[in-house]
Amino acid sequence: MRSRPEVLILGAGYAGLMAASRVLRSQLANVTIIDSSPRFEQRIRMHEVLAGRSVKSPKYSDWLPGKSVRMVVDRVCDIDPQSKQVITESGCYTYDYLLFALGSEVDQSAIPGASEFAVSIGRQAANAELSGKLRNLNNVQGKLVFIGAGLTNLESATELAETFPSLNITLISSGTLFKDFSVPGREYLWSACRRLNIELVEKRNVTRVLENSVQLDDGSRVEADLTVVAPGFRASKLGQKMASAWSEIMVDKKGRILCYPDLSASVDQTIWVAGDACHRTTELQRLYRMGCALALPMGAQAGENIVRHIQGQVTEAFRFGYIFRCVSLGRKDALIQWTDERDVPREKITTGRRAVRIKEWICKLTYYAPKWELKTGIRCYYWPKPEPAALDATEWPYDAG
Repeated sequence: MRSRPEVLILGAGYAGLMAASRVLRSQLANVTIIDSSPRFEQRIRMHEVLAGRSVKSPKYSDWLPGKSVRMVVDRVCDIDPQSKQVITESGCYTYDYLLFALGSEVDQSAIPGASEFAVSIGRQAANAELSGKLRNLNNVQGKLVFIGAGLTNLESATELAETFPSLNITLISSGTLFKDFSVPGREYLWSACRRLNIELVEKRNVTRVLENSVQLDDGSRVEADLTVVAPGFRASKLGQKMASAWSEIMVDKKGRILCYPDLSASVDQTIWVAGDACHRTTELQRLYRMGCALALPMGAQAGENIVRHIQGQVTEAFRFGYIFRCVSLGRKDALIQWTDERDVPREKITTGRRAVRIKEWICKLTYYAPKWELKTGIRCYYWPKPEPAALDATEWPYDAG
């Protein structure tokens, strides 16, 4: 290993930037960050972009300190853990430590016709362009169909219903709508959608997306001038590609990389994973869900553990205690679903203007926490941690099979 180790971070989202801030703060390593975009995108505000609102998207160069860090705008093509190299479209990068934080993407593969006749909520520029189409649809009272009723589609549907009240919006779920919320939470989400004139369809699978409609498993069709598909998310396909080439790396059915409690994915602790690309379970074997709520602390923990390993110290297991889930329901309403530390919903909910303020505070936190840490070098982000796990940080937590 060189006198000053090279830390290579793939992905400059919430997890990647927080990891970079913690490694840079130590002043013990050189950091290279690779991302396909030159700008930071606030993924949790993409529903606002769809509605035509301006959302900050700063250049990474405005945040990153010049010393000991390099930002590379490029697309990763392959990873070779044996030679410790990452191959991009325009070059090759060698690392001592690799953090895989490439996030997730909409999984359209399970629905025939989705790639031809549907759109997904993706990068900010594409969403801004889509906003113009939605405005035109609103002018002619067009029909907009969302496939999938997760938070991404729910927040988008309610935001658009409020902004474009002439749109006819349908939200289709393959299962029971809002089943992960408490009874008061579910009732409030149903009432909010009814208030915004969103048609809800539950327990119906979409079997095919057609040019002007979607076909359901009962044979019926729902007319659609535009279809937005987000039935679920899967991790970057590069994780699966790396696992296929190197037996030590394993992924789950959504492409998330399985890791040790300290977020390392290799025995020698040179490969780390954080954010949506990470398959990490709690003590009770509950899988941490995707989202920025976990990306920020996972990135920070992975960065700190890389520093510990550089220093020859014992790494620490990742611990996170949930407090609530927040759902935007337009600019004037929101739902805060309070949970226990295991993410099990309590009966308590907060709604209306107070919930809007809490949700906005969370959105600002996810923007300013990495920005402030990168620009100042001061640790300002902390997260709730339950009691220490009984499992050793470097003990493989999964069954041998």
